[in-house]
Amino acid sequence: MKARILCVYDEGALEATPFIGAKGASMLIEVDGQRTLFGTGMRSRYLAHNMDHLEIDPESLDRVVVSHGHRDHVGGLGAVLSARRSPIGILASPSSAGRKGPIRSHGIRIPSELADMARVGYVEDWTALSDNLHITPPLPFPGGDECFLVLTTADGPVVLSGCSHCGPEAVAETVRDRFGRDPRAYIGGLHIVRRDKVRARAVAGFFRGIGCSDLRLNHCTCPAAITDIRGVLGSDAVGDFHVGMAVEYEV
Repeated sequence: MKARILCVYDEGALEATPFIGAKGASMLIEVDGQRTLFGTGMRSRYLAHNMDHLEIDPESLDRVVVSHGHRDHVGGLGAVLSARRSPIGILASPSSAGRKGPIRSHGIRIPSELADMARVGYVEDWTALSDNLHITPPLPFPGGDECFLVLTTADGPVVLSGCSHCGPEAVAETVRDRFGRDPRAYIGGLHIVRRDKVRARAVAGFFRGIGCSDLRLNHCTCPAAITDIRGVLGSDAVGDFHVGMAVEYEV
C-alpha cells in the first residue's frame, strides 16, 4: 500500500501550471484510506484556488492538522470550513489557540459564522490518526510550540514539517524515542529563512549523520539554504517541494 503526500500551498509552484505560489505551507497526506490536510497556508483564496485546480474537494478531507499558530499555517482555514457541508475536526498544537500581540495576532481564528463547522482539539501527546500516520507531541520553541506529522513507511519514519522552529535535531530525537529509528525522509520547512551557511551546513551534516538522505524542502527554507544543503548532501538527496509536487512511499 502506498501513501501519497501532495504540496498544496508553498512559496513556489510548478511552472506552466495554474497553481499559485504564496507565503505559507499546506500538504495533503493520503494514507490508510484517509485524507489529512496539514496546514492551510496564509490566505483562504489562494488555498481554495490551489485545491480547486488540484481537484481536492474540501468535503473529502477527514481532518485538518495545524502544526503551530503562525498565520502562514492557519490563515487559509476559512477556505476549508466555508466549502464544507459538514463539520471537520481540527487538531492543533496548544499554542495555536492563539494570542494577540501589539503588532499581529497568532493562532486559529474562526469567523463566528463558521464556528459550527470546526471541531477544534489540541494535541498534548503522541496521537495516532490512523495505522501509519501520527502527530508528535508539541515541541517547544521561543514563543510557541509545534507539532509534526510522522508517516511510518516500510523503510522507516517520514517527518512532515511545517517550520521546524525547534530544529530538526529535536524532531528526530522525538521520532527516534517513539519508533526506535531515525527519520528516513524529511519533508517541509527547516526555518532557515535567509542565507546562513553555518546553520545550513550544520543541518546537512546532522541529516547525513543519521542517514537521512531524502529531503524535500520548501516554505521557510530559503533557496540559498537549500543550495547550501545540497552542497553537502548532493542534489539527489535534496529536492524542492512546490505546489503540485507529490511523493509516494510504501507503508
